[in-house]
Amino acid sequence: MFDAANSLHTIRTMFDAHIINCNFLSDINANTMQHIPSIEFGFGYNNYNDLAVMVLPLAVFFFGAAMILYVGLVVLFFNTDHTVMSLLKMNGIICLQKGSRPPVAPFGMWECIHYMTSDQQPWFPLRAKKALNNTDTFVLPLPRRPVMTGDYRLAREVLTDPLSTKPRTYQEFEPLGVGSIFTRNGSYWHVRRKGAAPAFSTKHVKRMNQVALQRTEKWIEEVLIPCTKSGKSFDLSKEMISIALEAICATAFEYDISPTEKKEFVDNLELQLKEFLTKSINNPFRKYLGCWIPDRRRALEASLANAEFAKRIIAKYRANPNPIKGTIIDLLANNPCYATIDELVADVVLFLTAGHDTTAYTVAFTLLQLAKHPAEQKKVRDEILSSDDSVDQCHYRSRSRKSKHLTMAIKESMRLFPVSASGSARLCGRDFVTKEGWTIPKGTSVVSHIMMIHRNQNVFGANADEYVPSRWENATQAQKDSFLLFSAGKQNCVGQSLAQAEVHCMVSRILKEVELEVEQEGKITWFLTMKPIGARLRPKIRKCVASI
Repeated sequence: MFDAANSLHTIRTMFDAHIINCNFLSDINANTMQHIPSIEFGFGYNNYNDLAVMVLPLAVFFFGAAMILYVGLVVLFFNTDHTVMSLLKMNGIICLQKGSRPPVAPFGMWECIHYMTSDQQPWFPLRAKKALNNTDTFVLPLPRRPVMTGDYRLAREVLTDPLSTKPRTYQEFEPLGVGSIFTRNGSYWHVRRKGAAPAFSTKHVKRMNQVALQRTEKWIEEVLIPCTKSGKSFDLSKEMISIALEAICATAFEYDISPTEKKEFVDNLELQLKEFLTKSINNPFRKYLGCWIPDRRRALEASLANAEFAKRIIAKYRANPNPIKGTIIDLLANNPCYATIDELVADVVLFLTAGHDTTAYTVAFTLLQLAKHPAEQKKVRDEILSSDDSVDQCHYRSRSRKSKHLTMAIKESMRLFPVSASGSARLCGRDFVTKEGWTIPKGTSVVSHIMMIHRNQNVFGANADEYVPSRWENATQAQKDSFLLFSAGKQNCVGQSLAQAEVHCMVSRILKEVELEVEQEGKITWFLTMKPIGARLRPKIRKCVASI
């Protein structure tokens, strides 16, 4: 309640223009102000106490209206899954106990939007963590108030919680308005995931991996060996993308992709991912201004072009009188859950993207790190040359049991440069409590940030930012549990067994043939996945081969 005496000056200033028929006292004690005159207002209030009684409810009303407007705008423009209560709690408006919520990163909203919609997105939460004295869990000051965590225990608890689901922000990657396994939850997701899972059985992984080996052999003959003879280097990322995309098209979709189709798909995909999974997901205002934003228009055109490519793949499969049973395209095309061709197209594009992008860049990062660390490269190569040459050794489980240094080198590059660096987001289906005692209310979006988790010095030590494959030789349980590249829980990566197998196969086959040295390191960028763009390696014929 206002105190009329102390508020006399303020109220008189505010309402001077509206005073009618005022009766002023001739003598006011300016020092004590103990006697407050009776003033007649045009509003029908006879003194300042009555006016204060009027102002307080109005202030409460306008404050409440502002909050309702704020929540409404967040729900409308940011497509958030927050309940009103969780949104108010994460904004600090409702807080049952001081210090009971995670701290907020010390940045402005527009600064956060700038970095979270740029190729620096995976690095920005690390900067926020440092600004908060290496706090593992904190709130980013974006309107939807996501919680970022680098605590593997909290991340696993949220990711494996049966009540927690993917937030609707994933639906930003539905440029044509059709859901996929990647973007949806519930029965829509379940029947599609269950239908595709048999394509990644041990039998099919082995078959697909053998084709990947054949494509790698072809690339070695056509590109790698000529480079060793001429002394030229090769573009690491482009070449690995080429091999992986050819392999996934041939094995999963029974489709021989042409060089033109390959270039068009990759270029179109880059436009899509930069717009929908980098910019729009953290700045959804772009969705409502799309027709005025050239990048978004081009991304929509690219989405239509890749959808047409997916339709050609489907048409070729349906025209094949004897397709291989159990491939991804076979399982997708014969799954009755797809009500329209557009729904089928959405998952074909998804598997094409996930099936080559993550594998190719994981191989690229591994080869780049081994080229930068010749001693580690020699350990891996010596181990490969001393092992059995059988094709079965390119199966991940067989290779990992016999090639300790190869497995550690790959896992360390996955830890240090996780292609899915931005992690996985979940909408909390219940309240969670962090190790610090902070409460994350039900309805909050929690991002298990892989880059923060994989570089956590509390788990991996002071050299967490360094490439040290030997750390996995006697890894602690905390280090093992912190490895979350393929996420966790029921919505983890369905194709992780294939990805692991192909990475082991491709890296071992290339290192068996040549020694690698760095000509250009390039730069690391990000959209959907982390990528070493512009990195160039120079292959050299192994000394033992050259001397024969």
